[in-house]
Amino acid sequence: MWKAISGCIILLWWGWAGPADVLAAKPASPNDVIWRSALCPVCAKSVRLARILTSDAHGGIDRDLFTRAVGPQPEFYLINTCPHCKFSGYLNDFDLILPEKTRKQLTEALADGPALNPKTPQQEIPNLLKYDLAYRTFQVLGRSDEAFGWLCLRASWVARDMYCDLPRRPEIARVLVEAGTLVPPATPQTNPADRELEQAERLEYRITTSAPAAQKRWSYDAVIAILYRRHGRNDLALVHIERVLDDRTSPKDLRDVLALMKQSIDDERNWQIQAADHFDRAVREKKITTQTLPIARYLLGQLCLRLDRPMDARRWFDQAANDPVLPPHLKQWARQAREQAR
Repeated sequence: MWKAISGCIILLWWGWAGPADVLAAKPASPNDVIWRSALCPVCAKSVRLARILTSDAHGGIDRDLFTRAVGPQPEFYLINTCPHCKFSGYLNDFDLILPEKTRKQLTEALADGPALNPKTPQQEIPNLLKYDLAYRTFQVLGRSDEAFGWLCLRASWVARDMYCDLPRRPEIARVLVEAGTLVPPATPQTNPADRELEQAERLEYRITTSAPAAQKRWSYDAVIAILYRRHGRNDLALVHIERVLDDRTSPKDLRDVLALMKQSIDDERNWQIQAADHFDRAVREKKITTQTLPIARYLLGQLCLRLDRPMDARRWFDQAANDPVLPPHLKQWARQAREQAR
């Protein structure tokens, strides 16, 4: 099944990650990323550009098609930024030859906002800032709504993934191990993302039916929160994030991490709103590739569901489920998601 998924959505970058990764973020190693130098098409200064050399697809796929990598997440390296003038985009955007008028427009459009030190390495420029600068760059370049839709969707995935790790504490590790015992062992057909959501549901049921000691409650809430948050179930994650933040017996470093996680939910939602707006306009105005149209309808259903627009979600899921081109597994997901949009 998972080969079929990656095959039919070939235009996306795929990745995965397993439950153990919630304890710490994994930085890219030198072997995971390759670099090349290029001249910025706006300021003509040298800039080092990064891209993932190898990636993997072993951790799970969320219903809005975001996957996680055990190694570095590709979406964190898709956008590069010139630290001199802030021109930003995909790798091939740095191969553009731009007329003088466009270069001036880009210089003006990118002038405001936070200044960058020209010596700042690519990997130290905040990722959401890169996506924001790429959005402004694409506005001047006149990119299509379809292109903006993918850019904003990927930015929402970056926001989701940025703070999905917890402090290394024995209480948290113990709950993670317990969560793994509550669900059947994984098989080659198991979607790890679905398995993690099932772990969160089982943990919730366990603490509801047999409440843990007060001094242990925060560890359960933290694990449930991150299992939901990792897959964009933000309405469910927020309940447990708030409990940890309100629990003064919880460790301060954990509260600090969850406060950032809570902020990242707002960032994700803002990017989802923009992604939905652009995909909607591309579909309505019929300015979208034939290959992307069925996927865009499905994604619009997922985005509207996550943005609390149930009527719109049902409409898009109906169109997706009845599309003869959409792969069968996505039709099934569309029908399942439509039942949630009530």
